[in-house]
Amino acid sequence: MTQQGITRRGLMVGAAAATMILAAATAAEAQMKLKLVFPTAATTWAVPYVAAQDQGWFKEFGVEIEEVWLTGDATGLRTVIAGDNDVALTGPGPLYSAIAGGAKVKNIGSWQPVVDYNIVAKKGITSLDQLKDKTFAGIQPGEMPNELPKLLFKNSNIDASKVEFISVGGHPARLQAVVAGKADAALVNTFTAMSGAAKGDVTILRKLKPDFPNLGYLMLAARDDALQNPDKRKALVGMMAGVIKGSRWAVKNSDAASELLAKRMKLPAEQLPLLKQVVKDLTDQGMWGVDGGASKAVYDYTEKVHLDFNLIKAPVPAKDGLDQSIADEAVKRLGNYAG
Repeated sequence: MTQQGITRRGLMVGAAAATMILAAATAAEAQMKLKLVFPTAATTWAVPYVAAQDQGWFKEFGVEIEEVWLTGDATGLRTVIAGDNDVALTGPGPLYSAIAGGAKVKNIGSWQPVVDYNIVAKKGITSLDQLKDKTFAGIQPGEMPNELPKLLFKNSNIDASKVEFISVGGHPARLQAVVAGKADAALVNTFTAMSGAAKGDVTILRKLKPDFPNLGYLMLAARDDALQNPDKRKALVGMMAGVIKGSRWAVKNSDAASELLAKRMKLPAEQLPLLKQVVKDLTDQGMWGVDGGASKAVYDYTEKVHLDFNLIKAPVPAKDGLDQSIADEAVKRLGNYAG
């Protein structure tokens, strides 16, 4: 081959390499980034998110999620309000309170929109009526683990005026308070309840979803200015499309979803069967946000409960706190859920 041919070939190879590099750079630029804040370590509520993140579905929809792990709903929400992060996973109470206080944020959807609480009781207690003069393990006065049992008693025509609520802490701590005999009952999530029941430590007295089918649990909160920014909107729609796909996949693949979550949780192998049982139970209850979880019925009902119990000081109507457009755009991209 002549020197001229070698030079020409070298130029062609160089041009091809430059084209590949440019294409890779363009693809990287197309991946928009979002910082998503979590208020606690991953457990069963994270099933749809983990399914989407660990299987690359966010990137499929053009968004890269940077996970930020903090402690507490209000803490994470404040970082979004301040502009340090883009989206916060939060409970309804902190979000309603922030909006009532003037924060420009909205609920844009959820991958677990409603609660999966259970009332657990010490062995020998078999009915709600037996709790009317007992001790309940809760959190702080005014928090939902304290107030929901009161609402359930009221709806069941049970006089619970003599029930004593003690402040204990999170789900495992409340379960342990019952096991140790410091309390007679507690409100805990499904994983904690079924863990206790599997060991024979407690009885699951009641699942709350049938009583409160529209009571909100997790909300994804984003700033108003992000919702109005075309690039941020596109990223938020991509994020929502990912978790919707994750939710729909988990419905049909609960065991596989459990295995992905178990890796995230670094769960001992002997606990995987229980996790699979819990995830299947949550799936059967219809917990996952297969259509984005931006329900006005859930928003309105949950806001009313918070007002009734004075958990928020002023109304926060849906027009001020809910934006369904992100979830709607994501559903259009994926198509309606066929079940």
